[in-house]
Amino acid sequence: VSIQAQLSDFLLTADFQQISDYVASYISTARQDVYSLSYKNLSDVPMLDASLSYSHRFFGRWHTQASATMHAQWLTFRYEHSSKQFSTPLASFTWHNQIRLPWQLLATVDLNISTKGHRSTTWQNQSSQLDVGLQKTLRDWSFQFRVTDLIHDAYQFTQTFGDNIIYSRHCYADRQRITFSMKYSFGSQKQQRRYEGVNAGSAERERMK
Repeated sequence: VSIQAQLSDFLLTADFQQISDYVASYISTARQDVYSLSYKNLSDVPMLDASLSYSHRFFGRWHTQASATMHAQWLTFRYEHSSKQFSTPLASFTWHNQIRLPWQLLATVDLNISTKGHRSTTWQNQSSQLDVGLQKTLRDWSFQFRVTDLIHDAYQFTQTFGDNIIYSRHCYADRQRITFSMKYSFGSQKQQRRYEGVNAGSAERERMK
């Protein structure tokens, strides 16, 4: 079942599914001290995905886009000797901004936040990332200064479960960086001559008669 509604600058979407043959992953024990990622079919797993987005331009200079999404599931996984609930909702929020400043400057501010929760049989921790940038265009030249992951909080941590084991994955890739770039566009300010086909040069020939 899917619904969609729009009011002015707001857009709401929602999708509910009752999945009859859902494939879930788990950690299985092949033999003592040997583990592997396995898959199992589950029946009748309800899932709900919803999102609310907003887009608007203020004073002709500030364009903002924001969206909030939520994933909810009602999943019970039965292992060989135990069972576990995977029903904590997972939400995310994104906010993108473009602000036109004096002297032909363009500022950008992007924020991404994810809450902790379950997706399928995996647990995800909370993470966030804030990026800021400043761009200047001067004729054929474009200069851009950008800071990625300003607050240094984009690390990710997930857990996949088994009957008597938990597989934890830490993503320590450091995304924080500062970049400065320059771009030049060749001939962007030059006007292209129109192709005149078989009549090309006819005006010049008439003038020389």
